[in-house]
Amino acid sequence: MNRSIRVMLAFCVLLAGVPVAATADTEADKPSYPSGASSAEKAALDDLAKLSEGALAYSRKGRIWKVEVGRWAPVELGKGEFVRWSADGSRLAVYDGGKVFVMDADGKNRTQLVDKAWKKDGASIEFHPNGKEVLFLRTDGVHAVHIETKNTRKLNAPGKYTGELCISADGNLLAARWTHDLYLVDLKTGRHSKFARGCSPGVSPDGTLVMNNDGGHCTVTIRHVDSGKKRKIEATTCKPDGKWDNHHWSNHNDFIAAQGDGKGHYGYVLHVPTGRTFRLTWDGGVGYPDFFVGKALKAGDKGS
Repeated sequence: MNRSIRVMLAFCVLLAGVPVAATADTEADKPSYPSGASSAEKAALDDLAKLSEGALAYSRKGRIWKVEVGRWAPVELGKGEFVRWSADGSRLAVYDGGKVFVMDADGKNRTQLVDKAWKKDGASIEFHPNGKEVLFLRTDGVHAVHIETKNTRKLNAPGKYTGELCISADGNLLAARWTHDLYLVDLKTGRHSKFARGCSPGVSPDGTLVMNNDGGHCTVTIRHVDSGKKRKIEATTCKPDGKWDNHHWSNHNDFIAAQGDGKGHYGYVLHVPTGRTFRLTWDGGVGYPDFFVGKALKAGDKGS
């Protein structure tokens, strides 16, 4: 065998030892996008994944579902009408048929906490930020049930609120709906103040902002608690629904979950700093979503 042939064979042997993965992505590395997502929608999902890690929990046809950022495939977690994340994302609170449950984020270890809970105007539960209690409604107002002992207590809130509870991260402020009047409740003093009429009341995790659905479900109005300064975010990027409803502030100021209010009723996440809405579900009929932010990769201006 001449020298040139020996050199050629040695080069081929070296090439054979180079793994293909070193020069190209494997199929396992590629995101599994929702079936039916357009190229523009896939790009939007990539953009959301650059902003945050996390997951959207929601109800659909009497079942609880979860979609994780970067995975995108919906996972069914069991029966339920409303669902809310714990502050650390390890658990979910669920309302179903007048009963309140808690379960792990994967749907396991589902435990009933209380019965004779009440609903009227939308989601009637909220996970307390202490991680030890779940808030729920009865006809006389807002109560909390302790997860371990199952003991209940009535919160220091003066109204007979009818739905859409949202609590600040320090546990001091509660936004709630009383029919069509929206209140911010100071749980330390036991006083409340009406800040709007309509639906989708919410308070930011840091307690500096409140929100409500506005403009025929085409606008979210966000206002500073102290100054009253308003900012309006239009539902122009809430596509394909074009309108939204049943907003709930996440555990991070920059993100709000919303339900579409057009023909599809899909699940969305609103990025507050940019006013951009991201679609996360391709099965319609989504109800009362909640978004858990595991990590904000590029935290914006905190919604100010």
